[in-house]
Amino acid sequence: MQFQGDALTSLSRKNECGANVRVYYRGGWGFVSFNDLSQLQRYADEAFNQAVIIASSRNEDYVPLIPVEPREAILPYTVKHDPASVTIEQKLNQLK
Repeated sequence: MQFQGDALTSLSRKNECGANVRVYYRGGWGFVSFNDLSQLQRYADEAFNQAVIIASSRNEDYVPLIPVEPREAILPYTVKHDPASVTIEQKLNQLK
């Protein structure tokens, strides 16, 4: 939904997905954010290349990361109202 003043100028619906790749290599970090999952390998390579460039330019102040065991946490997530169950009119009223 897009408003100009009080007037609704655009109403659309879309689904999007995205991901991030972060690579650590010898003291350098590379990061890429994207929304075309079919290109995952390309973006992973790009993040790696960034990390290599950063690693090659590090100075004598470099401190390596300390190895730690990975941790996993599952956090509860609850939705009070399913967005699909809220009518367009209700959403418009809320935004106004």
